[in-house]
Amino acid sequence: MISCARAEELQKTLSEGRWPLAAPAELREHVKGCKACDELVRVGMAFQQDRAAMLHAKRMDSPSLLWWRAQLRRRQAAMETVNRPMWGAQIVAVVVAVLVAAGFGWYGMRDGALQGLKTSVAGFGLAPLIGIAMLFVLAGGVVVYLTLERE
Repeated sequence: MISCARAEELQKTLSEGRWPLAAPAELREHVKGCKACDELVRVGMAFQQDRAAMLHAKRMDSPSLLWWRAQLRRRQAAMETVNRPMWGAQIVAVVVAVLVAAGFGWYGMRDGALQGLKTSVAGFGLAPLIGIAMLFVLAGGVVVYLTLERE
């Protein structure tokens, strides 16, 4: 316990935040000569500086918010991982479909080939031929998907 008659007045001045600028001049002169009051000022100022630093420090987010953000990032990463092979399979399927269509077009443009296509498809129609082409497209897409999924 501090044994000075002015310690209580000094404590009140420190707690109100009036030290040293708004403190009375005679109290400032007293602190210069009193060792107990000087220690009280040093301790009080240290506490005030720590409090000010704490108030200006960046506050941490709540743990539940941090957890929610981590879960969101995890889900987004999982979706990217799942979608990556699908893009590859779609690209291959489109390329195969374009190549099949170009092949049919080239085959149809040749001299006499159109007549041969008509006779071979005459009994069944064009539907089985398109079905087989789509089966190749689907199989190519599945193969690419499975290949990219393992990587």
